[in-house]
Amino acid sequence: MKPMIVSEILPIIDGQLTIGSEKIEILYGAYRLKQIKRSNTIFFLRKSVKLVDLNKLNKYAPLVIVTEHFYDNVEDENLLAIIKVNDIEAAFWKFIRFYRNQFQIPIVAVTGTSGKTTTKEMIKHILRSKLNVQATGFSNNSRTAHISYLLGIDESTEVAVFETAVGQPGDISHACQYFQPTMGVITNIGSHHLNTCRTKEGYIKAKGELIDSLPDEGVLFLNFDDENTRKLSLANFSGRVVTFGLTEHAQYQATNIRYSKNGMEYTLNVGTNQYDVYVPGFGENQVYNSLAALAVANEIGVSLPDGINQLTSFKNLPRHLEQCRGIKGSTILDDSWNITSTSLESAVKVLNELSNGRKRILVIDSMTDLGAWGIIMQMEVGKIICHYGVDILITIGWLAGKTGSYVAEQEIGCEVHMFDDFGYSLAYNLLVEKIDENSLILLKGDMVSRGMKRLVAKLKEKKGSD
Repeated sequence: MKPMIVSEILPIIDGQLTIGSEKIEILYGAYRLKQIKRSNTIFFLRKSVKLVDLNKLNKYAPLVIVTEHFYDNVEDENLLAIIKVNDIEAAFWKFIRFYRNQFQIPIVAVTGTSGKTTTKEMIKHILRSKLNVQATGFSNNSRTAHISYLLGIDESTEVAVFETAVGQPGDISHACQYFQPTMGVITNIGSHHLNTCRTKEGYIKAKGELIDSLPDEGVLFLNFDDENTRKLSLANFSGRVVTFGLTEHAQYQATNIRYSKNGMEYTLNVGTNQYDVYVPGFGENQVYNSLAALAVANEIGVSLPDGINQLTSFKNLPRHLEQCRGIKGSTILDDSWNITSTSLESAVKVLNELSNGRKRILVIDSMTDLGAWGIIMQMEVGKIICHYGVDILITIGWLAGKTGSYVAEQEIGCEVHMFDDFGYSLAYNLLVEKIDENSLILLKGDMVSRGMKRLVAKLKEKKGSD
């Protein structure tokens, strides 16, 4: 954070210092008690929080408290500064807007049903070869993290890249109130969080909040090939649109795509220029992620040759189609970080491309955050599996069982096994019977599924084993 002192804050938030010194330095920000972890933090005490014993916060002193309440029982006024405001919400957002507006730098917001974390990490990786970058940590994109990410921007920051997710409508708009992005990336739009967005159209609209949050001179990067992305309205967007994809007329187009050792190779076509690209990680989805990352970095000022060269050293994310050796000589594709119909289709394509005659085994958890759409979407997953084909399908969970039942009914020659919500141990025992050195196993689950995480760990060959 760019350091400030209390006397500078007072006029910004229309506050009155009632206790303490105007000279206390502010280096961090918080609006929840659990976010206070260091000294010199400014804490906005919300209305919903009951009066707290500020003396218990002395271990974080000096500390600055902004509040609508009156406090007169502070033991050491040198350790705490109390700023009284009439409206705590208004004061908080005045502080956020003031801090953000001090920095005239490119700020990129990345969203999408799948690929947003990888794309954000790729953008960060490429840009860090040339610039000082502030970015979201891995996939931690929760509302509570926004303030720390914003205040992580300081005088040395040259560009910022933030991941913005949809848990419910309004989430992206809320994040963009903090970050005020100058550029936006939408990797793709599938079907997710239908429990809160209610319909697919509602989910698409929630993703489209990013477009409404960009300034008039902003730049929007869109997946040219994605059907749902094309449904977004650009009627009120006056900035520039940059497209990426595999089909003709995408401004950043990938052709001649092929699998390579531990990654993908393709030809990047931009205008009349062509470039050879290698990106670590398997699948067309990885090609899309890299196209978006190269386009953003190029827009910010990193040449395509430099960006492509930097991309070769990108480290693929754990549990994102991570290939490793499995027990009994098998090969594991660990894609247990996320499960949506979009990401599952990408992963099953990879399973088939890499199989090369090996036994194709797919293990899936139930999809989450779908509400009343759960059964319908699990049936959609069944259609995807039937289209591409696998040799053995193992489902874990009641909802995933709907996928298993659908596939079994189609009689496509796929061996189907279904287990209940706690069937991970039974699934492991079955896999031990079925797999050998000629098996390729794709495990698809959700990041919060401890059972799937343990199952993957048990299937991986232990280091040092024969």
